[in-house]
Amino acid sequence: MPFNEYLAKHIFQPLKMGDTFFAVPAAKADRFLPNHFINPQNGQLVDIRRAPPPFGPREGVALIDFEKVSLFSGGAGLVSTAMDYARFTEAMRNGGTLDGARILGPKTVAYMIQDHLAANIAATGIGESPAAATSGHGFGLGFGVIKDTTAAGVIGRPLVQPRSFVIGSIGEFSWGGAAGTIFWIDPVEELTVVSMIQLMGSPWPLRADLKVAIYQALAESYSR
Repeated sequence: MPFNEYLAKHIFQPLKMGDTFFAVPAAKADRFLPNHFINPQNGQLVDIRRAPPPFGPREGVALIDFEKVSLFSGGAGLVSTAMDYARFTEAMRNGGTLDGARILGPKTVAYMIQDHLAANIAATGIGESPAAATSGHGFGLGFGVIKDTTAAGVIGRPLVQPRSFVIGSIGEFSWGGAAGTIFWIDPVEELTVVSMIQLMGSPWPLRADLKVAIYQALAESYSR
């Protein structure tokens, strides 16, 4: 079965993720928002659809053309909404099930969110890369995981020294995207967070600020 059909049949349809696909249907094209980047020369926000090559639209190019899609990647390329993504994260928080539909077994999910990195892999740097995990982070099967909240802190500005806040929960798992998107699932506090950002190379620590704001807003904690 082609990968895009597999995802639709076994994940999107059971979880009622009706706005998640590789190619944007023509009937929904007016809801598809553009990506952006900051022009390093003048600091202005640039709509990628109006940017010159190689950043602008190119027909038939993977991960740039979302109408004529022939590459169905396991690591990038899906289009979705915050609500659809939240349904997926909530299913994972629930051990692979949501509203009576199961996409994974609870033991499978528990195995996926354990740290699978070998001890000899250096833990330096930042980002969604197993070889670039900060101290306190590990990587499972499809997720970054938090092993030590004090050592992990909160990832700050990209490509610079991360700002350190002792916040979050051990066992939290997450993933992010190139344009600043991030989701995390906190099984201790029983919450999921989805942040849809469409800004490549943001000069601001949006992820870190969001995480601090979320946890500061909690009036009650389930941690022990």
